[in-house]
Amino acid sequence: MANDTTAADRLTRLEQYLREDPNNLTLLEEAFDAAFAAGEWQRARFHLRHAQALGVTGSIVEFRESRIDMAMRHWADARARLEALQMAPDLSAEAKEAIEHDIAYTVFREGDFAAARDRLAPRMLSEQAAASPALQVLWLRTLHQAGELKQAIEWTHAQAVNGALAPDAMGVASLAALDLGEMDATQAWAGAALQNNGQQLEALVAAGSVALALRDAAQARELLRRALSVHAEDGRAWSALGFAELLDFQLEAALFAFHQAVRFMPAHVGTWNGLGWTHIVRRDMDAAVQAFGQAVALDRNFGESHGGLAVAYAFLGQRELAEGEIARARGLDGNGLATQYASAILAGEVSDVESIQRLATQLLARRFGAVGGTTAG
Repeated sequence: MANDTTAADRLTRLEQYLREDPNNLTLLEEAFDAAFAAGEWQRARFHLRHAQALGVTGSIVEFRESRIDMAMRHWADARARLEALQMAPDLSAEAKEAIEHDIAYTVFREGDFAAARDRLAPRMLSEQAAASPALQVLWLRTLHQAGELKQAIEWTHAQAVNGALAPDAMGVASLAALDLGEMDATQAWAGAALQNNGQQLEALVAAGSVALALRDAAQARELLRRALSVHAEDGRAWSALGFAELLDFQLEAALFAFHQAVRFMPAHVGTWNGLGWTHIVRRDMDAAVQAFGQAVALDRNFGESHGGLAVAYAFLGQRELAEGEIARARGLDGNGLATQYASAILAGEVSDVESIQRLATQLLARRFGAVGGTTAG
């Protein structure tokens, strides 16, 4: 926030100078930079267009226009500018790489991860000199989102052997390793990334998830909150934080975190289950039915969702519905704890809050007993 305030103050001061000397190109360039730093995209474009009206042309103008488009999330507009700019004859090798990165980034941000991967693959799989840290990070994020986890890990190992792996790229790779259950690589890469950059997003999420697997709710909470200070819209960090809060029975905090998680990651079944269990522990069974129902709608073949729904129905006294969900859950997972618990409720054997908390703890221990549990269906 301090940097934003400084940039905004600087912009105000520069615009005051420009009122007295409106055609000063140096002031216009500085005003553009200050406006961009302050997040004042339209004012940045105004100063850029003013400079163009005074005769400033060339690749730098189009590149700055593309950066404004990207900042405003106008991905197609940015890509069109960048693809045209890519043909300019006066580009340095550094500029070409920056443009190459930004074109792939626009595709990535539009959610076409396979296309982003295909754009980057010729560069990243060639025998050229090591790619920039920014390209390495984008490449690994693209492979991760495209589900190419094994390729991401193999590429990372190869770069590490060659001494060409950027520290931030290690952080991205640590999350892919987590999802493959490679604990040693997860911890090594996350630790190295955070030692170099304590704000590396994927490394914070990976390290927080490992702490959660070890049932260290306090450590998980600290790491995941740091991750969210870097990127407040990271659904995975919110989901893991929700489980950390639930593990510690901080129910209102868990509820908030899970609601944030499904806002940014609405199709994640595991998060809906976490929300459902939070409602059960809070004894809000109607809300639990809604959460588990959403999980079932997303994936009818995940036994945990049916088991949780059975528990909620059992507490509501809806025996027929509960028995139906018990049967479905057993067909998918004969050893489901929630299913056994739902049957015990129907038999009148358990109903107290303490038993609900014990069950929640057991379920969380099972879910996070293996690394990568935060992303499991």
